Parts: sequence; structure tokens; C-alpha cells
Amino acid sequence: MKIAVLGASGHYGAKIAGILATHEGVETVTLAARNAAKLEGVAAGIGSKATTAQVDLSQADVLRNFFGEQDLVVDCIGRYYDRLHQSVTAAIDAGTHYVDLSEMWDVAEHIHALNDKAREAGVTVYHGMGSTPGVTSMLAVLAGNELENTTAVHAGFVVATAAYFPDPEAFQLLERDGSISAVQDTIIELVAEKAKVLKAGELIVVDPMRDGPRLTFPGGASTPVFPVGMSLPLTLPTVLSGLQEVSTCMAFLPDRVINTLLEQGAAVNRGESNRNEAFHDTCADVSTHWQESTVIPEGLPGYAQWGLAFGERGGERTSCNLILNRPLGTEYGAAAAAVALAEGQQQPGVFSVEQAFEPMDFLNRIAELQYGEQLGAEDLTRHFA
Repeated sequence: MKIAVLGASGHYGAKIAGILATHEGVETVTLAARNAAKLEGVAAGIGSKATTAQVDLSQADVLRNFFGEQDLVVDCIGRYYDRLHQSVTAAIDAGTHYVDLSEMWDVAEHIHALNDKAREAGVTVYHGMGSTPGVTSMLAVLAGNELENTTAVHAGFVVATAAYFPDPEAFQLLERDGSISAVQDTIIELVAEKAKVLKAGELIVVDPMRDGPRLTFPGGASTPVFPVGMSLPLTLPTVLSGLQEVSTCMAFLPDRVINTLLEQGAAVNRGESNRNEAFHDTCADVSTHWQESTVIPEGLPGYAQWGLAFGERGGERTSCNLILNRPLGTEYGAAAAAVALAEGQQQPGVFSVEQAFEPMDFLNRIAELQYGEQLGAEDLTRHFA
């Protein structure tokens, strides 16, 4: 199979390209990005299967012709609707399978609307194949399956503030108007943009980072988690029936940084700041209050991917928090979806991860790529409360 990786000079793209090049079913990996010099360095690290290409993603006909030379495109560039819609449409028109990492709900609505077009073209589109959505989507399904009459499911991640924000020394090197990474940009988007959740069986739009469930860990420690604008509420009800509530949530530990993020997100919405400036100003607050911003409350993990379900167990109302003890990375999720396509697991249409794969099969695919082995019983903790 001939595979092209868009955004191959970036953090995720370079890693995904390297993973795919090791698969025996992959003939070539074409690295596409704007930074030609960086692409050459990535290609040199991958070896003989790698080639490079500079492609003008703004030109639909150029994109379609480039995609037509490939069997599969893995898109790691970004999540914005206009560009992603054009890329998915070009892939379908070219008859080329497609995988992306996009997570936002508004993008997912438009991409899934291309389902009939993809089916008619015989093209498989796997949308949102990263960590959240992706890994945590599968944890949500597994948590829901632990219960009977499941009515509510939430999924997402909690993370230590120090993992995303620079320490005081590193902060001194930042420029307020300098560029930020795609991950950092996503953080600001999540706190600035509206979220879509399933509430009382209806999809509604709400303010982000408000009124989320409480997540309890083994030992009794707990933290609030907050809804953000990712795609799980749109796709999960197609897999688990009877759901009345679904949201994708995140939390930073400790949670003092959340108020700062919300203030910065509001400033972006008012046009008083852009995302680069908002992230920088959040970093300034974290740096100034580094000690209290980075102390993780006792009993809580520094990072966790989780799925939380509410339903019945043994005739009584209860919840199941399914926690992944060994993190599974975004790049390995996208690579696992691409490898599945390379191995012939093709199903024309547009699919989220939980629509495309069995939960444990997909999680084990990721674990095999990342750790060289499947998950063990000790890698998943089920906490009923």
C-alpha cells in the first residue's frame, strides 16, 4: 500500500510516518508538508520507504491528483472544517482511503455528512483516530458495556498542568506573538469554543468547561471533569443505545489553571486576544504560580485516559469508571487505523473509531504498536461507585 502522511514534519505526522514505514504491507510513505528542509530530515530518519512532496493544500485539483497517486492518506495537519472537508472530499473523489486525528464536534458533523458519498466511491474514511476521541471513546464503550440500562457515558482525560505548560525557566524563552503547537492551540480552542453534549436525549450546545461529572479513582480521590467540544456525543449513541447523556471531558490537575484558561478563552471570543497570546498569557499565570499550579492532589494520577458510565449493576444504580493505566498515544491510534486499512480492513463510508472497530481489538492494536504487546488485565482498572 502507498501511504501519504500530511503534516509529516510535525510531532504526530513524523511519528506516524515512521511507524507505518515499519509495516511490511506498506510499500512507500510519502511525507507531505510545507517545511521542505524538515521533511528531508524526517525522511532520512525513516529510510528507503520514505519520499517527500510539497503540496498546495488550498488547491482542490492539486490535492485530488496527489491523493490519486496514493492508496491511503493520513491527515495530521489540523482540525479546521474548511480544510478538512476539502481534504476528505478530495480523497473520496480520488478513490483514496483516509484517516485523520480531528476531534472537534462541528468538524465531525460535516465529515460524517459525507458518508453516502464515501460509500458510493468505495472509500473508507476513519475520522478522529487519536487519543480523545479515539482511545477514550473505546474506554467509554467498555465502561458502558460493564453496566445494564446504561443511561449516561462520559470520556476524556485528566492531566497534570506541568505536562502542557512550561516551567518558569522555559517560559522566559516564549514570545507572546510566537507560534504554538497544535496541541497547545487545541487547548485554547477547547476553552474558547462551544461544546456539544447529549442531554436528556437531545444534542445541545453549551459553554465549555461547565457542569461536568465528578470522576472518582480507586482509593476514593476524585476530581471534577468538564465538557469540551469534541465529537463523542455525536457518534457514541450510534453504538450504545438508550443513552440520555454523553460528553467528552477534560481536567487539569490541580484545577486552579482552569479559571485562567476560561478567562483567556473568553478574551479570544471577544476579539481581545488570539490563541497564541491566550496560551502565552495562561503560561504567564502558571509560571508565576508554579508551585500551586503543579501540585497534584493526593490520590490522583498525573495523567489518565478514562471512560465513565452510569447505569445499573445487580439491579442497583451505579457508575463504572474504566481507567487505562498504561497511556496509549495519539500517534499510535492513527497508525493502528492506517495499519488496519493496509491489512484489508476496509469498509466504505465515514466512521468514528467506535463505529469502525471492536474496543479491545483496537486498544490492543495500539498497544502492540506502542509497547510491542497487548494490554494485560493490570492495564485496565474498573472502579464501581
